[in-house]
Amino acid sequence: ANFTDNASASARMSSMASSKICLDTGLEPVMQLQARVRSRVGLESDAMGAAGLGIANILCLSGDHQQFGNHPEAKNVFDIDSIQLIALAKLMRDEGKFLNGEDIDVPPKMFIGAASNPFGDPVDFRVYRLANKIDAGADFIISGAGLPLTLPGIQDPGETALIPIVSSVRALKVICKKWERLGYRPDAVALEGPLAGGHLGFKPADITAEEQDRKSTRLNSS
Repeated sequence: ANFTDNASASARMSSMASSKICLDTGLEPVMQLQARVRSRVGLESDAMGAAGLGIANILCLSGDHQQFGNHPEAKNVFDIDSIQLIALAKLMRDEGKFLNGEDIDVPPKMFIGAASNPFGDPVDFRVYRLANKIDAGADFIISGAGLPLTLPGIQDPGETALIPIVSSVRALKVICKKWERLGYRPDAVALEGPLAGGHLGFKPADITAEEQDRKSTRLNSS
């Protein structure tokens, strides 16, 4: 389960709290960590806090500008961006160091992730950002929603796992077929559908209605 960190610059339950609740149910969460409203001190603290709670998967993001959210008058920080955050997380994990060079008593264990949106403008710029995220130390890349048909061909991922977001079996088949021509297959997939809730614009009533329809279908077919 992938938990957003105040997506679209709008206040929501924290990604760390959501991830801990998920972890306590027996599922493995991906905790998003964005740099928009945190200094390097806050980012280091949250990374260690997540590790202390047993949350291993950290998705490093720059974060949407506050002008796109429901508090456009809020102040941002952007002390570092997502690429620098990836490098910071790797430094903390592999070398046991803070960004200022001081030692960490217990280095956090993290599986470091990054996001890639092959469709964002300017498209040519995305190639360099993806390469920089891989070089900075990303263990996995989650693509933006859509059909990232050429993602493996944009930059050789090396040992970095590529994980597309898909909303249907059909979309996954299309991606797999195209990626196989590039000599690659998805290392995993992130499934997104009606039960994803507000992220896709669905209302709670819509989710409940679909779940009830599924139960009715199972009952009628039994």
